[in-house]
Amino acid sequence: MANLVEISPKKALSLNDLADLEERYGAIDQIDFNKFTVLRYVLWLAIRKNEPEVDEREVGERFDIRSMQETVTKVLRDSGLLPEEPTDGEQVGKAPSRA
Repeated sequence: MANLVEISPKKALSLNDLADLEERYGAIDQIDFNKFTVLRYVLWLAIRKNEPEVDEREVGERFDIRSMQETVTKVLRDSGLLPEEPTDGEQVGKAPSRA
């Protein structure tokens, strides 16, 4: 299966990407990053930077569950939505609340 490093050297989401994510799913700190539709959308936002013609379903075909979780966690960390260092029991889930 593909991973984001092979697909795109830009791993972080831009402010525009984060705004798109909020428009689709609501406030960042309320988004459930355990939903497959959300995870696929996050991957699509990152991949479309180098492949503007790619659609969400095609992105979904490139990842299995393990590679998808690892890659989304990396994208969210690189975007500042998750801390750099994993906390006890951290997994893909709700983004931390904003202070």
